[in-house]
Amino acid sequence: MQYLFTSPTLDTHLQAIPGTILYEEISRVMSSLDTLGIQFSVSYITNRLRDGKPRKPPYLSCRYNVGDLEGVNIVAFYHLLISDWELMERRATWYRVRIRSVIRKEVIHAIQLKTVKARYDQSIEIQNNHLTAEAYYESLLDKIVQELIVTSDGVPSFLRQLNYTMKIGPSIRWKNYAQLIRDCMDEMDTSSVN
Repeated sequence: MQYLFTSPTLDTHLQAIPGTILYEEISRVMSSLDTLGIQFSVSYITNRLRDGKPRKPPYLSCRYNVGDLEGVNIVAFYHLLISDWELMERRATWYRVRIRSVIRKEVIHAIQLKTVKARYDQSIEIQNNHLTAEAYYESLLDKIVQELIVTSDGVPSFLRQLNYTMKIGPSIRWKNYAQLIRDCMDEMDTSSVN
């Protein structure tokens, strides 16, 4: 699998350490992913188009089939992950922690998708209420967001995530959440004044 993490465009000595660390960290989680039925792949793209505009891809991305949540696949974007080596000042420990962190985040997301899919498949009631497993997943996300917005502790955390999402290219749902949060914040401000 190591051949996936080399690139002819970078000098060998520059990519040896980050490529090796990336390979080791991905190898560390591969047996768990295989057991869970989660695929892992590497992409060498440097830009992607979203809404007709070029966007920088994320470090890792959890992909799945639209509608049925099948085919969960974590995609690592090689060039971005390798470029973090410079950002981490070529310190192996910092880089390793960074790679583990982004892998952990996407593994958690993949497990959430698999769990929602299993729950959807096992419950006739949920299937009657939602046309697809993805619709069920979206409704769960909406409930989580609503709960975060209502609690004052959840708002700062949610706003950080919203800020990040807006930078990488928000979906319509996130734009709607942004408006909902602004409305809630205005309500909180007016109620604290009264």
